[in-house]
Amino acid sequence: TLNNVKDADNGTEKVNRTQSRYDVHATRNQPGMASVVIIPGTPEFNRFLISKAGSAVRGFNDVSIAISTLFRTVDPIKHSNLVKAIQDWFDTLHSENDQLRINLDTFLKSIPINDSDPFLSSVHYTPYKYDAIQLNFNNSNTMRFYKYIHDMNAHLTTMSKYNALGLLAVSDYNVMAHNIIKSINMYVDRVKRTLNVSRRNDGPYNPEVFIEKVKQYKSVQAYIEAELLTKPVKE
Repeated sequence: TLNNVKDADNGTEKVNRTQSRYDVHATRNQPGMASVVIIPGTPEFNRFLISKAGSAVRGFNDVSIAISTLFRTVDPIKHSNLVKAIQDWFDTLHSENDQLRINLDTFLKSIPINDSDPFLSSVHYTPYKYDAIQLNFNNSNTMRFYKYIHDMNAHLTTMSKYNALGLLAVSDYNVMAHNIIKSINMYVDRVKRTLNVSRRNDGPYNPEVFIEKVKQYKSVQAYIEAELLTKPVKE
């Protein structure tokens, strides 16, 4: 049976000893902030969250702060068209993530599982256990992104189980795990690259600069195509 499935990741024990340094679950909740707890279900997702001293989580926090600051700065009454232009761009990012989530969900549901198989019915799968990560947010766009992270962690956990049961090829699992993590990184990179206009010039983050760019080009995508795709970017 799979009762004694062990962690195949040789570095897991060391990771568990050091994870508390990067775990933000103990962070005191802030007034006006919502939070969600992500419990990594696979070695791959756990490494993604805590590697490089927790750079992924810091990226999530940067995105959350930038989004909140941006939408607090733009006046939805005086500049409703500007708010719509910005939100349209975020909706496009979320739609791309939603499509990957739907495709993955459809694929997982297509995997045949015979519950009446006496062997499979006697198999017990022991999931991986890692420390929780708490993510804070106070904007609907950040919420949608964190929901995507939460759902992708759940899907990857299911795929890990199917892989252990022999229902999913290792090659398929590795490719999908790579694509999931890549999609999360892409969202962070695109938001930070697009919103952090002044920071690329060594200044503090100032949403006013980005806002002026959107006013000038009438849409976020037009601004990206005019300036960000044609000039080297200082990250």
